[in-house]
This record gives sequence, C-alpha cells and structure tokens, in this order.
Amino acid sequence: MPGWLDVLDDMLTDSQLDSSLAEEADACRSDSDAEQALGIEFVAAATSEPCEPFRRFMLANHKVEHVHPTFAEQNAGKPCILHPRSPSCARPVNADLGVFGTPCDPFSLQRGKRFHDGSVKQHALYSVTFTDALNFLLDPGAPKAVIMEQVEGFNEPESDSESETPMNRQVWKNEVGP
Repeated sequence: MPGWLDVLDDMLTDSQLDSSLAEEADACRSDSDAEQALGIEFVAAATSEPCEPFRRFMLANHKVEHVHPTFAEQNAGKPCILHPRSPSCARPVNADLGVFGTPCDPFSLQRGKRFHDGSVKQHALYSVTFTDALNFLLDPGAPKAVIMEQVEGFNEPESDSESETPMNRQVWKNEVGP
C-alpha cells in the first residue's frame, strides 16, 4: 500500500480536490504523532466517508476494521467497502470512546447563505447530523463516551431571525442530555 505522502500527492493533483487537503494531512500527522507520543493504543473499529479520495487517504494512514460510504450505512451495519461480500459489518457495541464529525457545510460560517431563513435545515447534508448522528448516539450499543467535532457555526443561530443554535437545539437536550 502506498504511503500517505504518495496518496496526498495523487489527491492534490486530482481536479476534484483543492489544497485544503494539505491541512487535513497535517491534522492526521499531528493526531498520529500525539497518539504515538502518548502511547495510546486504540482500535479504529469503523468509519464512514463518502468521498473516495479521502477514504484512500485515510486507509493509507490508519488501520480501520470497517469502512462505510455513509454514516447511515455504518449505523445500519451494512456490508462495508472492505467486506463487500459479508452479510453485514456490525458496528462496535459499547466501545469506550466514539469520535466523529458530521459534514460542516450546513453550519459553516463561510457558506454564503448560512444565515438565510431555513438555509441550515434545508441543506442536503443536514440530516447526517440530525438523523444519522442522533441515531448513532441513541443506539443502545452506543459508545460509553463520545467526542463530536463540528465547525464554530454549529454554535451560532441558524438564521438572522432565530436565536437557537444547532448545538442548543432541544433535540440534543431531550434525547442525548446536557
């Protein structure tokens, strides 16, 4: 398997991607360096990533047991990309820690229509956070603790006419807790 620098070089020349991938590479290198320096042993049991070049990059840098194209397919235990002939790829049950992020686009302050009425909830990727992530968190076999990464805009009002932020939406309080 090629090293991550080879994969990164291939990706950066891919017309579908921009130079922001270099920032992701630095983050991966930092994460790996920190894990190694701290002596943290872990198993990357499952992940999901819809972008095939990003999946290649991830697999060049990390050993992952199950890789799904979407969070919904991962939650459903469908066969993953690494085991396409398997009847299913069950997600880990009661893991000690779950770490995930959902698409930033609906909540990003850099998106031109971010504060227009209905813009956040009508975004095509909104359901990944408020359906797929909630299903993951509410599953009886959910990890004991979770870390969810999201952009700064997740804690900003959804529009100029609302005061509620996606992070403070009542659904999180009612379903997941404070």
